[in-house]
Amino acid sequence: MKKKKLLIGVILAIFLLIPVINVNAADCSSITKKSTCNKRSSCTWKNKSCQEKSNSSNTATNEKVNSTNVKFCTRTAKIWKIVGRIFMVVKIVIPIILIIYSTIDLSKAVVVGKDDELKKVMKAFMIRAISGVVIFFIPTIITLFMGLIVGFSKSGAEEDYKVCRTCIMNPSRCNTSKDASN
Repeated sequence: MKKKKLLIGVILAIFLLIPVINVNAADCSSITKKSTCNKRSSCTWKNKSCQEKSNSSNTATNEKVNSTNVKFCTRTAKIWKIVGRIFMVVKIVIPIILIIYSTIDLSKAVVVGKDDELKKVMKAFMIRAISGVVIFFIPTIITLFMGLIVGFSKSGAEEDYKVCRTCIMNPSRCNTSKDASN
């Protein structure tokens, strides 16, 4: 049982962290604190707001860094497609296994007829049912979470995130060619 919980925990952690890997605010306008603004080499505090430095060398460096960050999912689309296929299997198989185990345990408890055993099994059944629903709805939860991150759409990472999301959520639509830009 401990191995199952550990496996489910690892799977949840992986799929919750996948889209967050590449999220960072690329523009200075989303920064509201002077101290945070001054810590970034590409930003400067002017007129009570954080602004991009106009230095051409910084701009070239920022464009290079941003283009590298934004292309992460596009460059690794083949890996995300494999992860997506595995995820689709896990997303369906784990809830089915949980339902089968719960049904077996519940039928054993009913046959035995002890009230204490039945209550214990019903509690385990509810936990398994909730776990199955959560596992099935992980993609929706991740999408909602990413929509709540301030500066996500401004950072330029949103388009790249769409590539990762497509490859993980719908591997058959994932474009793994060199010039992929879905």
